[in-house]
Amino acid sequence: MKFSYRFIIKYSLIMQTKSMNYWSSWWTFSAASLHNKEKQNRESLYLLFPAQVSSTLQPSIAANPSIMVSPVLSGIAGAILAPIMPQFALNKLLDSLLEYLSRDQPSSSSHVDKLQQLENERKAFTEANLKLEILQSEVRRLHKRDKQNMRLIHINNKLRDVSCQIKDLKDDLEYMEVQRKVEEINLQDEAAADEKQSTTPQPWSSIISWKTGGSSDKRRRLSSSESTDDIVNKMRAIVKQIDCIDSEMRFEIQVDALKGGYNSRGQHQAEENKRVTTSSPSESKIYGRDHEFQQLIELLKEPKESGDVSVIPVVGMGGIGKTTLAQFVFNSTEIANHFEKKAWVCVSDYFDRHRITKEILDSLSAVPFGVTTSYDVLEREIKRLVTGKKFLLVLDDVWSDEWRELLNFLRCAQAKAIKLIVTCRDPKVLGGVADGQNQITLKGLSDNDIWSLFMKCAFTDKNPDSSPELHAIGKQIVVKLKGSPLAAKTVGRLLGSCLTEEHWKDILESDLWKLKTDEQGILSALALSYYHLLQPLQLCFAFCSVFPKDFEYDTNSVIGMWIAHGYIQEIEGSSKTLEDIGEEYWLELEARGFIEKVDGCFKMHDLLHDLARSVSHGETYIYEGRKDEEIPKDVCHLFAHSFCDLELVCKTNNLRTLILSEASDIHAILSHKAFKRIRVLFIFHTNVEELPDNIAHIKHLQYLDVGGINIKYIPESLCTLYLLRVLKLPCLPPALPSRFHNLINLRRFCMHDYYYFKNYLQTSYYVIYQINSGGYQIAQLRNMNELRGELLIGGLENIGNMEEMMKAKYLKEKRHIKVLSLIWENTSNDCKHDLQEQTLEALEPHPNLKYLRIDGYMGFKSPNWLMTPGFQRLEEIKLEGCRKWTRLPAALGLLPSLKSLELSCIENMTIEVDYSVTEMYPSLQSLELIESTLSFEGMSSSLSAMGQNHNHFPKLTSLTIKENEVNGLHLPLFSALKYLGINDSRVVFDQLAVCLNGVSSLSDLVLDAAKMQIFSAKVMATLHTLVKLNISYCNELISLEGLQAFPSLERLSIVRCSKFISWGTEEEMTEDGLWLPNLQIMEIEFCADLETLPTWLPRLPLLEKLIIIRCPKFRSWGTEEEEITEHELPLPSLQYMEISFCECLEILPAWLPRLPLLNKLIIRGCPKFRSWGTEEEMTTLPNLQYMEIDSCKDLETLPTWLPRLPLLNKLQISGCSKLIFWGTEEEMTALPNLQCMIIEWCTDLETLPAWLPRLPLLEELIIRFCFKFKSWGKQEEEITEHELPLPNLQYMEINCCLDLETLPAWLPHLPLLNNLQIIGCHKLISWGTEEEMTALPNLQYMEINCCEDLGTLPAWLPCLPLLNKLQISGCPKLISWGTEEEMTALPNLQYMEINCCKDLETLPAWLPRLPSLNELIITECPKIHSLLQDNLPSSLEKLCLIECERSLIERCQQEGSLEWQMIQHIPHRLYTW
Repeated sequence: MKFSYRFIIKYSLIMQTKSMNYWSSWWTFSAASLHNKEKQNRESLYLLFPAQVSSTLQPSIAANPSIMVSPVLSGIAGAILAPIMPQFALNKLLDSLLEYLSRDQPSSSSHVDKLQQLENERKAFTEANLKLEILQSEVRRLHKRDKQNMRLIHINNKLRDVSCQIKDLKDDLEYMEVQRKVEEINLQDEAAADEKQSTTPQPWSSIISWKTGGSSDKRRRLSSSESTDDIVNKMRAIVKQIDCIDSEMRFEIQVDALKGGYNSRGQHQAEENKRVTTSSPSESKIYGRDHEFQQLIELLKEPKESGDVSVIPVVGMGGIGKTTLAQFVFNSTEIANHFEKKAWVCVSDYFDRHRITKEILDSLSAVPFGVTTSYDVLEREIKRLVTGKKFLLVLDDVWSDEWRELLNFLRCAQAKAIKLIVTCRDPKVLGGVADGQNQITLKGLSDNDIWSLFMKCAFTDKNPDSSPELHAIGKQIVVKLKGSPLAAKTVGRLLGSCLTEEHWKDILESDLWKLKTDEQGILSALALSYYHLLQPLQLCFAFCSVFPKDFEYDTNSVIGMWIAHGYIQEIEGSSKTLEDIGEEYWLELEARGFIEKVDGCFKMHDLLHDLARSVSHGETYIYEGRKDEEIPKDVCHLFAHSFCDLELVCKTNNLRTLILSEASDIHAILSHKAFKRIRVLFIFHTNVEELPDNIAHIKHLQYLDVGGINIKYIPESLCTLYLLRVLKLPCLPPALPSRFHNLINLRRFCMHDYYYFKNYLQTSYYVIYQINSGGYQIAQLRNMNELRGELLIGGLENIGNMEEMMKAKYLKEKRHIKVLSLIWENTSNDCKHDLQEQTLEALEPHPNLKYLRIDGYMGFKSPNWLMTPGFQRLEEIKLEGCRKWTRLPAALGLLPSLKSLELSCIENMTIEVDYSVTEMYPSLQSLELIESTLSFEGMSSSLSAMGQNHNHFPKLTSLTIKENEVNGLHLPLFSALKYLGINDSRVVFDQLAVCLNGVSSLSDLVLDAAKMQIFSAKVMATLHTLVKLNISYCNELISLEGLQAFPSLERLSIVRCSKFISWGTEEEMTEDGLWLPNLQIMEIEFCADLETLPTWLPRLPLLEKLIIIRCPKFRSWGTEEEEITEHELPLPSLQYMEISFCECLEILPAWLPRLPLLNKLIIRGCPKFRSWGTEEEMTTLPNLQYMEIDSCKDLETLPTWLPRLPLLNKLQISGCSKLIFWGTEEEMTALPNLQCMIIEWCTDLETLPAWLPRLPLLEELIIRFCFKFKSWGKQEEEITEHELPLPNLQYMEINCCLDLETLPAWLPHLPLLNNLQIIGCHKLISWGTEEEMTALPNLQYMEINCCEDLGTLPAWLPCLPLLNKLQISGCPKLISWGTEEEMTALPNLQYMEINCCKDLETLPAWLPRLPSLNELIITECPKIHSLLQDNLPSSLEKLCLIECERSLIERCQQEGSLEWQMIQHIPHRLYTW
């Protein structure tokens, strides 16, 4: 229980009196418990200082000027205090110690004296504990006023160390208590084993209480692991440390008083709101927020009822651009024209209602309003000014839900409309006021947008192209910014102060949190969010920095680590477990943006990771094994990739977490004294097969995860880790230690066994326990009553005797188990049925159970515990493979929480009914009957006998019947049924019309493997509410006749109905002349005999998706002979159309080009397809964005309307071996939105379309395996100077075009191309132009591979300013580098590879002048006899000469040779021949 205290501190002038009682003359306390957590955080301490204090302190200040605050900023506008662990009171520690000692009978007068001495010291411990709480509160209060005071940081760190020491003592004492408890349990087990009685006495009741019974002789046999005298001495030492810290703190309080920390009444002055924003944006342009900008404007202009107040939140982490977005919207012309009154108020973290109301009024009034303290006067004037007007109010930087106080009077205003923009970081401050659909959540900027903003801030008015060498460094820096606009501005401006490579590389290699920036820097903004976290959340957040950046956090693993460190405290009087509270903490951090979910994984933004490292104050450290790297001595949580030298940690004395990767000698590590007090040990990526015996050395261990290594042996000593809460193993080891049951504190025992994990486990906490004869017995779980989450017990068939079976009874004591799976394996008909029945009877779980699964049970009877309605919380039951089970108890039908029931692979079971009740299975929502023979006759007879007063399955919405023999089940009884799935169930199909008659609520029907030829209207006559119909594997189905009965049908799927050919009678339609007026999705797959679609297909008004797959005889669209009139729009809602593997299809429908909303068209695997239905040139398919034509072997031409598709974004043509014509040869500006064009395996294609260079937005061009391709369409025509070809092309790949001889003349003019790959073009000899020029200004990657006839590289190659990687391979005739001029070339080239160029004799003359080259690889170039005359680039770090000329390699290895001298500066060299 945490308390919040209000302290009144009186100053005493008798400071010099050493003998004074500190607590009587210095401090006077009054404590009051506060129930409001928010007020608890803000509670301040009040001091009353006499005037004499000033004169008293002046000499001290003069003598010690260092106490004055330094004005120098420390990178984040002041140091951030590290959080302190929740306090375990010293006096409570004393109570626990006395309780521990008093359990022993006093054996001597010295024992009595020890107890009395501890009682006498209670007052000192109590006062020290109270003093410690005061110190922790005071240091935070003073730090809020002076964040530059490093002495406060030092004091806070001392307080943190004291808290850790107290936690150590608490754990020591807890270890002794648990050890005592374990030993008592074992003594009772031994005594029970010695007794020769026929029944074993039940010892459990004697060990539930901590004060366990038993003789004094036995208690004296118990041993403690650490002397209680040592604990007392450590407590006394802690009291002395607190007194020393207190002396330092007194001085800080006096200094703060002199600096005006209190008003005339001794009250602390309110902290000023340092951050102030206005409606004027500080930037001339907003980057990357076009969508959010437009969305916000539309929400603001959205009409609302008169007088209504609409709240539109803008939420995101600090520095993400919330204020900037609001400013640009606030000042936009559209908003200015829409709203007659506007006001902007910066709320900030201190909510001052009077100030805010006054600022709103001042913004609305033409003249300043007079001074008044009356809220009523201010609010009445605001309401008067907005009456009859549209009013926009922006509340920027909101930190609490107090802003909602403003809504009350605004709702009373007679305005036309009032819109509020609220910017905040924590969505919880919205308090449910805002509509979630209206919330705008800002994420990081895209790569292009953050780059543009970064360059603008770095170069301001300078030309970025003037410093191309900085671009590559800048791009690496931008990656670290992770889309943060504030980071881009801050770092960009810092870089802009010095545009040199050295400066930019320094920044690149620095941690962002160490950069010295202004007070509005990156972490200053983020630190505000941190300060608004409760202290336990601050601890949890800081701890997360022990993991590397981009680490994928496992929620439950991290929560387990938090619990091990004591960061999560139980809530007194609450039923919530620590795990429950930990999940709430996690959700809170996620909601506030400290943790984000990316692609299904939880990660922490790099900037927030930097903040977490900063606030940890050296507590967390990631050791990377760098040369001369040292581990800080104060580190508490260590992530180590490897340990080369254990002496690196010999100076650490406070280590609490060790996360270890790639360590070889775990034995030496665990023996090291530095690891003695760790709570968390996580080892992975290590080739270790057994845990060492000395693991008992770390007795405080609470979390052990070795799931990432192949552990085959667990030592007996592990069972002395009595505080262990979480144990994770990779798989089931051959045996467990004999004393495994001693781990009574174990909460989670997890095994990463793939088989079980994949098939059975659904929850986060789980235990897999496989009973066998090699060391696993059910008795080993008997004392582990703290296990929680999911428990799976397999191998129950191995319980072979009554004695072992009776020990299974302890399962009902495990109240935290929510999910239980009991599994018998490899059972046969000759197994011992009676023993299995007795075993299941003994395995009675606790009534808290929510999910029960029984698999492979071969008994006939139900256990007695399932025949009583005692499991009131049970929600799901699954009985699988229990073949002999004969009766399902009626008691299950009385369970109030049961929502799901699955019966699978049961040979003959009767569902029993309780005739005394009127309702069975009152909450059941899902019933699955699979491969079983079941009888519901009793239920049917009860309904017949009792009439309408009985109601069974009143909430059942989903029923699945698969391969069953089901008797007595009448579907009309299920009044709430929504889903019905019937699979190969003969009895049901034979009576399908009767079964479905009256099921009026059904919306989803699945018929699988039904033996029916006609889908008749009679069967479906009453299913007016059906929304989804899926018919599959109905191999006898020929015709559908009942479709007209489904006016609500939205999805129709017909799959693998091999004889289906007819759509039934097509004359019957709805009254408005429409078939299936609500159908949205139509799927026809694997219907082998289907030849035609229905004639009513084009008239489906809402069809959005049409899919026809693997219908080999399909050839007709049903409307070939029928004209679609011009005023009739076919399929007006169709968006997706796919025709795949229809071997007989030759022509597309004539109405295809007129589909108004089609955005995706796929035609695949139709070898006879050759006609587009119409050749008319017109504006067609106005919304088509994706078009794919694949494996249409007879297709020779593309449609004439292709270039006129206005929104086409991606065009892919593959496997059309006869394609030769693009539909039109007209040169035009075509496909204005095409971004990706892929042409593959069109083996007869010789030329590209003439309109290709005029594609304005094309970003990706790929031509692969077009063996006859040789012409670029405009290769004969010059590109005019004012005409920029393919201005947005970024990726270009030409692969295996065997006849291609020349590249296009416009290639060097591509302004944004960054990746160029020419592969397998054997006849290529020309680059299109030989002119030396500044070409391809953005090219970063260039690969030339297997161009056998190529003799020269382009003359413009050395002029590529951003080229980073160059690969030339398999060009045996290459002899020239395009130019022999010696010049400074390729300023950003870092990687260069030359491979299999057998005729190449020289390296380029410009090679020595490559300023950034890092790696040079030359492979199989036998004619290169020597390196250059000049030295190789000084930046080179790696040189590889592989299978080159042998004498060259020998000279490189010969000390003193010219080549040897040229390469000595290269640290990594590799030679092979």
